[in-house]
Amino acid sequence: MKCIALASGKGGVGKTLLTAAFGLALAEAGHAVLLVDGDMGLRNLDLVLGVSEKAARTSWDLAQGKCFEEDALISVRPGLDFLPASEKEEWKTISRHALCTVMEDLAPAYDYVLIDCPAGLGKGLRFAEEVADEWILVMGPSQASLRDAERTAEWLKGRRPLSLVCNNFRAGPGAAVSWEAMADAADGLPLLGVVPHSAEADRLAQEGRLADCRPDGAFREAVGLVLRAFLHHAAYPRSRWQALLRRAEEEQVFRQEARPSGASALLRRQRRSAFRWRRR
Repeated sequence: MKCIALASGKGGVGKTLLTAAFGLALAEAGHAVLLVDGDMGLRNLDLVLGVSEKAARTSWDLAQGKCFEEDALISVRPGLDFLPASEKEEWKTISRHALCTVMEDLAPAYDYVLIDCPAGLGKGLRFAEEVADEWILVMGPSQASLRDAERTAEWLKGRRPLSLVCNNFRAGPGAAVSWEAMADAADGLPLLGVVPHSAEADRLAQEGRLADCRPDGAFREAVGLVLRAFLHHAAYPRSRWQALLRRAEEEQVFRQEARPSGASALLRRQRRSAFRWRRR
């Protein structure tokens, strides 16, 4: 069993979506996976997984002996289970040591345990520190995200192996910040990969249907490559990630053109031509 904690420093970088996407991909590959929502009081992983109505019992209920394992664990799909966080309690009122005991009891039944950590450097991160074997630091396309990621990395360094994922990035003139510049500025952290911005993934996550993402899309391919890089200690050239970002942009343009509209066939061809020209 390997326990992996996903942290970010700053909130809003897509860490919860990535936790769900990684869990779905690992389960699809035949692994037994447990997803743990570590954000007490502000849980969201149940929404992305589409199981919020089933999340009646929580990890804290289990830690207090108020329920059995089968009451708290939610089966998302074959090979993928989920352990919700409490909505009513915050980390300052919860015993992380009791939750560590819960994790010790549950973990042997799984190949991988993924913890969606809360933002910041509080008690929730310290709980994950006690149970995680490795860390993945998620960084979004902003200088604020870089600054907070650097602070989190400084706190985590030396405790467990730590890797970086750049998430929600774009290619070309639409990019607010270059992922290459962000990765270079991240103080030498090993880069697992870059996940492109995906309007489809964002929409499906909001609907609790992330598993319905196109299997041949750039988002799913990027998630798979990041996982392979992590699990097999592989490294892909930067050109591979840049090509995926360009493909994601192209998919977005074609999806927009496919929607019913008053645009003529000539206008659609002009848009495609302009996009191809921008790629040169």
